[in-house]
Amino acid sequence: MALLLLVLVACSHAQTDTSPWTAPANEIVELLMGKAGSPTSVSLEIENRALHSPADQGLIRKALDEAFREAGAKMVRADAAQADVKITLSRNVSGLVWIAQVKQGTTEQVTILTLPDPGSATPAPAALFRLERALLLEREEPILDIAATNGHLVVLGSRQVAVYRREGGSAVASALIPSERPWPRDLRGRIFTAGDTFTAYLPALRCEGMLRPNFNLRCAESDDPWPLLRPGANEPAAFYAAARNHFTGVLSGSLAGRTVPLFFAAARLGESENAMWAISGADGNTRLYTRFDQPLRTVPSLGSDIAALRSSCGAGWQLLVTGESDGTSPDMLQAFEIRNREATAVSEKMVINGAVKALWPAPDSAYALAVVRDAGKESYAAYSITLACGR
Repeated sequence: MALLLLVLVACSHAQTDTSPWTAPANEIVELLMGKAGSPTSVSLEIENRALHSPADQGLIRKALDEAFREAGAKMVRADAAQADVKITLSRNVSGLVWIAQVKQGTTEQVTILTLPDPGSATPAPAALFRLERALLLEREEPILDIAATNGHLVVLGSRQVAVYRREGGSAVASALIPSERPWPRDLRGRIFTAGDTFTAYLPALRCEGMLRPNFNLRCAESDDPWPLLRPGANEPAAFYAAARNHFTGVLSGSLAGRTVPLFFAAARLGESENAMWAISGADGNTRLYTRFDQPLRTVPSLGSDIAALRSSCGAGWQLLVTGESDGTSPDMLQAFEIRNREATAVSEKMVINGAVKALWPAPDSAYALAVVRDAGKESYAAYSITLACGR
């Protein structure tokens, strides 16, 4: 009988040791405890957005509980905890994403862990193409968007519109944006050029100006929809939520009369009326549409921001996505193609030293503009991102 008990205990330990969730649980708990100053009691909430089975979710919970106990933290109710921890189990096409929030009083910190899906028996496809970047401009002031025209860069910032020479990056002209309205916390904006004129869109504000012969800028309050690709009455557009950092879901222009859930970014993968759209929702899901009645597919946590790229590679259109950096760790960019309503990675991840604060398509989608905030240098850098065929 004693021998049987020893065998059962040994088997139990073997099962625990071989659990695929033990290593990631230990890793994320170690990161959290380091950030939180090793609290002795924690409460734990788990949100399963990765669609794990109840059995897997139970195993993950068990692995996390054991990891916290081994780190010296007792599991208690929220009203008795030194730190409240919420871990969101999410997923993208590359694998799993665990987003951990630890709250202590009024302080909240975020840790993100990416890991392969232990339940996936299909190996990740080999990268086919290569992402390339070219620095357009670097400066200390925030960059919301950039439009290139006639050897110059027209830069939309939080306080002004400025013009720089593309070669050398020297400033040519600038004008303050006349607005007394306080901006939302995560300010976004777009700017487009047409010949010697430009148009900028900001929350509840629209600005127009001339580049030549004399640079000028005039702005007025406006609730006009923002172009999703380029300005034009017959171009797709959407209304922007002035007090937030996302679109309302009400579409306009060539998409007038259609609505989608609140969204952060939209990418059209083609030029035809029936081209597929990828819509990055404010709920963390990316929805694929051709007609905007019902999504063809919903992909959880594909990326926090997206943009379309037109290239001579593969299907001709790729979807560029960012990672989920918390601003203290490197971000990433990766290209995908939509095949049979599935998102398939077609490039390696491009590691970005900083957080991608904006990702916008060029009007012709030949490149994407990525604005990166480098926390170490306290500066902003804008890059053009293109796709090269071959690794």
